[in-house]
Amino acid sequence: MEWNHEYHDGSGRTPDELRAEFRKSLAVFLEVCKEKGINPRRSYSGNFDLRVPTALATEITLNNQEHGKEWKYRVIAVNKAGESGPSNTVTAVL
Repeated sequence: MEWNHEYHDGSGRTPDELRAEFRKSLAVFLEVCKEKGINPRRSYSGNFDLRVPTALATEITLNNQEHGKEWKYRVIAVNKAGESGPSNTVTAVL
């Protein structure tokens, strides 16, 4: 993988600078949450929504999913007419 600084907001020109900016932003976020009495952590619903632009292909590859866990997948088609209902759920253990 190659770092390309043209595709981010300019907060860091290298991966290390970007990590440092992320840490600063996270610290500010956590401080604001503390000041306002907001719990910054939310429970994970188990849903991961991935929107893919107009389908030019009928498949997608998902990488780096944790092994030994059960994953459930379903598809919702979106077009000019709106959203379809969800497909049947497919369950996989990697």
